[in-house]
Amino acid sequence: MTRDPLASIITIVVMTVLALFFLSSCHLRGTELHFVGVEQRQTPRIGKLHESKEPGLMIIGRPQELAQVYPFVSPDAQLLLEEVDFDDYFVAVVFQGWKPTDSYGAQVRRITQTDEVVTLYAHFTERDPERVAAHVVTSPYHVVKVRRPDPTGKEIEFLLNADGRVVSSRKHFIP
Repeated sequence: MTRDPLASIITIVVMTVLALFFLSSCHLRGTELHFVGVEQRQTPRIGKLHESKEPGLMIIGRPQELAQVYPFVSPDAQLLLEEVDFDDYFVAVVFQGWKPTDSYGAQVRRITQTDEVVTLYAHFTERDPERVAAHVVTSPYHVVKVRRPDPTGKEIEFLLNADGRVVSSRKHFIP
């Protein structure tokens, strides 16, 4: 039994189109980057608060940059950050921004890389107006240790996507 050459060509074209569609959709989602939480709090207890009411993002790519984050995190987190192997990891700090009460929160849920763009997907918890809250200024944050993206040795654009929209971005050189 012989196959119809036109049917074979159509099958090949359809399979090629489906393969290209699948590969392009995978590329658009990006590669997942493994991360581990270092600290997640409303305030560092001692130290200072993130300096803005707006969400923020801080990237630490080498040990010499750790001093930039120390004022915003607890002494326990500082000790954990000293142990980070910057040959394999970088550190990201996501800030929700100043809040007038407690009961807020910041949580990194996912990190992806597409080409030279790393996107941190976070969820910001808002205060439940039905609950009693302490009237104290807070600045919720989440510190994570992230497996280095490929390739390194170049400037990477970092995007903070909180609850479906980009709220902060910055470029940082990752050695």
